[in-house]
Amino acid sequence: ALAGLAPGGAALAAVRPEDLYPIAQDSAGILVKVNSTEFRGREFVGFGVAQDGTELSFRAPKVLEAGAEVMVGANAEAVLVYPGEST
Repeated sequence: ALAGLAPGGAALAAVRPEDLYPIAQDSAGILVKVNSTEFRGREFVGFGVAQDGTELSFRAPKVLEAGAEVMVGANAEAVLVYPGEST
């Protein structure tokens, strides 16, 4: 997925929702404002909005309060990176 990428060029990162999970607040990740959390049989799934307005879902270890802010991240091997368009 890294073919066609140039240093300093635009890129698009893609991550499956099941590969996103809360990380330490002071870590590099995506800050998400939680809308809701649902129990899905084995785990909780959180739903929220990133600072840029992107809606995200992610694994959660417990119920998260609506309005809470959590930092989410993924293991590097779960992130796919593609060339993006410059704006």
